[in-house]
Amino acid sequence: MNKYKVFVSGNQSEFRKEKLEIKKFIEKEVGYEIFNVFIFEDVPAEGLDPKDIYLKEVEKSDIFIGLIGNIYGNIGDDGISASEKEFNVFRYGKNSKNTFMFILDGIKGDKNSQRFIDKAHEVTYKKFKNIDDLLKEIKNSLSKFLLNIKKQYDINFDEKINNAFTVDDIDLNEVKYFIEKSGLDEIDFLDFLENKVKVVDPNGDGILNTGILFFGENPSKFIPQHEIKVARFQGTDKVNIIDSEEMKFPFVKLVNEVEKFIKKHTNTYQRIEGFNRIDIQQYPMEAIREGLINAIAHRDYEMKYSSISVFIFKNRIEITSPGKLIPPVTINSIQKNESCYAHRNKKICELFHRINLMEQYGTGISKIQSIMKQNGLKKAKFKEEEQLFKIIFYGHEYNSKKVFKSKNTANLKELGLNSRQIKALELILNDSKLFTTAEYGEYFNVSPRTALRDLNKLVDEGFIFKYYSNGNKKNGFYGLKSNMNF
Repeated sequence: MNKYKVFVSGNQSEFRKEKLEIKKFIEKEVGYEIFNVFIFEDVPAEGLDPKDIYLKEVEKSDIFIGLIGNIYGNIGDDGISASEKEFNVFRYGKNSKNTFMFILDGIKGDKNSQRFIDKAHEVTYKKFKNIDDLLKEIKNSLSKFLLNIKKQYDINFDEKINNAFTVDDIDLNEVKYFIEKSGLDEIDFLDFLENKVKVVDPNGDGILNTGILFFGENPSKFIPQHEIKVARFQGTDKVNIIDSEEMKFPFVKLVNEVEKFIKKHTNTYQRIEGFNRIDIQQYPMEAIREGLINAIAHRDYEMKYSSISVFIFKNRIEITSPGKLIPPVTINSIQKNESCYAHRNKKICELFHRINLMEQYGTGISKIQSIMKQNGLKKAKFKEEEQLFKIIFYGHEYNSKKVFKSKNTANLKELGLNSRQIKALELILNDSKLFTTAEYGEYFNVSPRTALRDLNKLVDEGFIFKYYSNGNKKNGFYGLKSNMNF
């Protein structure tokens, strides 16, 4: 495991011995495998300016131990000592809450020392009388630090606090959109984040990972594994990629952008029933969205080097998310549609539920299967492959005559089509019929002029297309683009 870096600061002329003792004590008594301590003596004799080395080490450190005594130290061009400058750098860094100051009891410092002591009072500080007293207090402080780390490990990823994230990293447009989708009136953004969705720590220590994933301007800066990889392949395997992207947006926008990509690379078929043209999506987007949100909400975010993938093949869509199913949920229980559930990211689920993108826990899979059935499609398949969970969707084949549920219909008579044109569309769309002008005239017993007028109107309205065989401009064919195999 990586060690936690400890920077020990204090006036060198007064605390040289104490700093050596602290380094020895932490690395040998508290935990050599856990901590790596930096002190003045670690600076190489040659090379960079020691001041630059100090400040770079401060910025890289996880813990800051500062000693304040009788000697304030030499004042630099900026009006403060090296020890106070080191304190300032760490105090306003990403690990500022791990600042531990120790003040020598009974000191009589000048005004500079008193100013420094006042700053130390703003963080965790203790007084000490001698070296034994100091080491005891340091051990207590580091023990509390380790306890807090353990508590963080025991907390689910979505509820962990990320103190590297600041208010400046919030995308206010995402917050505003979320508030609108929640059905709330205008509200102060910070109040909403702190008190409504409760993703901002009221103590000012940072923001929950859930807050970053939903409202971060650049979530990947803090949680790179949140991205979704989308790709469209030419055939039924991963050999030839037609298009691909790595999407790194906040969650709500991420869902919308993945949907756009899927719609771009899947088909909408048309059928004629009676006087109505009905649009059939190759895949019911409601079911795909449910599968996508399921992947986002339930993936294992502790797997830092794996991403969700959405792969579109010629005959299916696969959504794969890192992390196995959580007991008692199993592939068998999913296939049997048993009412058992478990969640890995309760806070993420809660926020999706707030904006009606997720219903109550445990209903997502059954909803997917219900939608697939309503659309005349076979059930989605579920697989576990090592540490991955996969949902596979099979859509409509071209010219499918299966039962389907559609919301997109258009009355062709109201669009100005006559009975001949409606019948022609039925044959073209439903049965892949091709017409020439002559064939149309013969089929409907009309003149070549009327046949040409009827067919050209269908072309002008965007229902069908006109194309030619072997570049012969005299004999045109009317049909669908998918029939252009000449």
